[in-house]
Amino acid sequence: TQEVQGEKAFSSGEVETLSRDGEGILRPGPAFDPLELDVPTAWAAVRSGNATGIGTGNAGELLRGDPEGEILRVDTGDTLMLTALAPLPGGAVAAAIAPGGRILKVSADGKTEPLATLAAEYVWALLPDARGSLVAATGAPGALYRIDAFGAAERIADIGDDHARCLTRHEKRFLVGTAPKGLVVSVEGEKVSVVRDVAAKEVVGIVALEDGGLIVAANADQAGGNAQMLGNLVKQMLNEPPTKPGQKPQKRPSLQDGLIVWLEPSGAVTPLWTEKKVATLGLVKDGAGAIAGTYPSGRLVRVQPKHAPAILADLPEAEASV
Repeated sequence: TQEVQGEKAFSSGEVETLSRDGEGILRPGPAFDPLELDVPTAWAAVRSGNATGIGTGNAGELLRGDPEGEILRVDTGDTLMLTALAPLPGGAVAAAIAPGGRILKVSADGKTEPLATLAAEYVWALLPDARGSLVAATGAPGALYRIDAFGAAERIADIGDDHARCLTRHEKRFLVGTAPKGLVVSVEGEKVSVVRDVAAKEVVGIVALEDGGLIVAANADQAGGNAQMLGNLVKQMLNEPPTKPGQKPQKRPSLQDGLIVWLEPSGAVTPLWTEKKVATLGLVKDGAGAIAGTYPSGRLVRVQPKHAPAILADLPEAEASV
């Protein structure tokens, strides 16, 4: 037996086949069935038709996996990474490639064609619109664009920051997370307004709740994974030391402090999870709460208003990126 004392020592343990909440309660955890992709990093993922598309770096491939586990590798040309994906009709996928603000259309059989080129360095998020078009969130400059089925692009909003890092829809408005100011911005028609300054430098995920509240994942400084420091992050990725089979990749140090907060409909801000030198990389809705990926710990963290946070898994990778 081993005696563990204190929250810090307890939280440093790895979770295998169990989940652990913030009150120290262990429960049966989710099972994971890994599919080896032989790529350094996954930047984006999407379901389109019956296939899953995964945007990768550092060679900028699109991988399409069918339900039988077969992988189709699509070369997207001279690109470093695919930063965002969105489903298109017929099982096709829209893929944002970086740098350069370009968006490709990739058909279900892997054929590629240019869809649009936006006046931005990065496309951080893509979202299908009710009109049958796409909405893109960009960086340098931070803006929203609408792209129709023929590739015509219209700039619909400036978000008042350098990067529109994440994008979601809530009722009739779009919600945008920004960097380096760390804002949650609402865009409804021509009206752009700040919902909340979350006292961080980068908002990487927003989940809208049924009661009108929001769960927001953010990082508290400008190092490690922030959009402003993307060049340094890519350099670290390219120079990451190799690992032996079965050995975990070396953890890259994080200079970011991650936080997940609940923005209540009343306007109150309630922290749901915080950790020093551990950054959040993404956020997805899960029932009445949300799940975030982290680095350098490669964990899945589940949060829900009025509940303690839970660690669902310690993945055997350096980060849970998407």
